[in-house]
Amino acid sequence: MIIVEAKLLHGSTYLAGEEVVCQLFFTNPSTPENSLRLSSDIETLAWSTAQIHCQCTLSNTSTVQSDLSQGQDGFNMGVAPELTSFHPTRGERGITVMMTHPKILFCNIKLSPGEKAEYVYREKIPLANIPPTFRGGFVKYSYKLTIGTQRPDSAVSEIKIPFRVLTVDGMKEPSAYTDKQKVLAPSNPFLASDDNSSAEHSVRDIALQLLAEQSARKRNNCYNISNLHGKVARISLPKTSYKIGEDLSCTFDFSQATVQCLQVTVTLQSVEEVSERLKKEGERHTNTISHSNHQEFCLHMSRANIMLPIPLHITPSFNSDFVSLKWQLHIEFVTLTTHIPDQAPAESDTASTLWHGVTDLDTETIHWHLPLTLLSTNPLQCGIIQSVKCDDLVQLD
Repeated sequence: MIIVEAKLLHGSTYLAGEEVVCQLFFTNPSTPENSLRLSSDIETLAWSTAQIHCQCTLSNTSTVQSDLSQGQDGFNMGVAPELTSFHPTRGERGITVMMTHPKILFCNIKLSPGEKAEYVYREKIPLANIPPTFRGGFVKYSYKLTIGTQRPDSAVSEIKIPFRVLTVDGMKEPSAYTDKQKVLAPSNPFLASDDNSSAEHSVRDIALQLLAEQSARKRNNCYNISNLHGKVARISLPKTSYKIGEDLSCTFDFSQATVQCLQVTVTLQSVEEVSERLKKEGERHTNTISHSNHQEFCLHMSRANIMLPIPLHITPSFNSDFVSLKWQLHIEFVTLTTHIPDQAPAESDTASTLWHGVTDLDTETIHWHLPLTLLSTNPLQCGIIQSVKCDDLVQLD
């Protein structure tokens, strides 16, 4: 019996271009029956290899798949792969949109009872032309690390470890940046520099600096909202590009309004749209999902501030060959068609007044959409709130 253990050393979330490091242990456990370490108790492993791939799964009811020639199961696969060969996508539906070259970890090793062999697999995620991890209604992109191991005259046993990938628009290879551009983040003079680790962290350092520049506040964005009866409100946003995990803030100014607003509802929505080549006639092609919202009752208010958290588990904006994901603020105003007077002031400081709200209101509703750009963030932040399993094991009998 052989026990194979695999664990991702740097968590379950990575930026495109970063290196995935997996630690593997192959153990022949010691038991009372084989404590004498007989030669017949020595276990032999023929080989082990590892590979990363990205699988795309399409909805059967909303997309056209007749012109797609890659994939598994229902996607024009003829003969099923042999059980004695290594196929990372065995048993998975969909299209393989990215696959790294397989790396052989070892060939023909022998393990005595109680002996353990350790190996480390390293592979860099491609930087360009890959989609992020995404679970939409029409299209899903998932990344997995697959480790295959075979004993002589046995079927291949596999371990699959899923992980999340975030992409950064405008990101280039670290070698494309000059020496001045490479030092993007502020350096710490109290930490000793490690030349061996600088290349490993350069991709993340450059990506985080690009994200900071793309999400920085450049100018205040103001929008005047009106209906047929007059001006409703003035909306101000410090920016329209946010990193996931940030708080989105906006201000509603009613001081110059000529139409009374009873309630404002702000909702963060994602809009998923399939590409033209996959659109099926007679089916819907967009999927809008609400993720977080905030309601504010603003009658007789001159100003209202709304803070909307952006979840860390959502997918940033992106475009691929099959789908595009966009984000927007869905803002709903409930306005009054008849004016309601404000509470009358008290006659003196010691006196008080009582205001009774009306029982019936004539209202109208205004819907408005503000496009947003959501960006990736530091993978360490995603790892804190996501309890994704980063290890697995398999037993070879």
